[in-house]
Amino acid sequence: MKSLSAILIFLSAAACSGQMIAEIQADYSNISGSRWEAEYAIYNSGTEQISELTIWFAYEDYANFEITTADPQGWDELIIEPEPLTESGAGYDLLNISAPLTAGGELSGFSLEFDYAGSSPAQQSFEIVNPNTFETLYEGQTVPEPATIGFFALAGLAMKKRKNTI
Repeated sequence: MKSLSAILIFLSAAACSGQMIAEIQADYSNISGSRWEAEYAIYNSGTEQISELTIWFAYEDYANFEITTADPQGWDELIIEPEPLTESGAGYDLLNISAPLTAGGELSGFSLEFDYAGSSPAQQSFEIVNPNTFETLYEGQTVPEPATIGFFALAGLAMKKRKNTI
């Protein structure tokens, strides 16, 4: 039991190291064959507002992007096309200078279709960007929705078991 508690403490500390200012959850749905849709939920867990972010896609794995968001809630969405000469991947950029995502806030429903060369889409990297200076404020990886739920379920189970043994 002590080793499970130690592992959970380590994972919690690793997740909290540095100031994490955002989490982006991705929910993938296979449309047909190699065509996928990703729906993103953005959580601002930091103290600053988020006005711009970009989700990046590996050059060799993703192609043929199409924005499918029904209601972008005042956010401008843009596909940054991949660059074949430098093999730079595509990007999905979200911008809202007039009504940014405030600290503690969340947005969901951003969606995008694409072709994926593998069996199921992998994590994508993302950047939170200052729209005035283009400085990268934070970098992270998208989290598949079930993984986050599983982590919290495991932590809750461990805490319950610990409570029963005390």
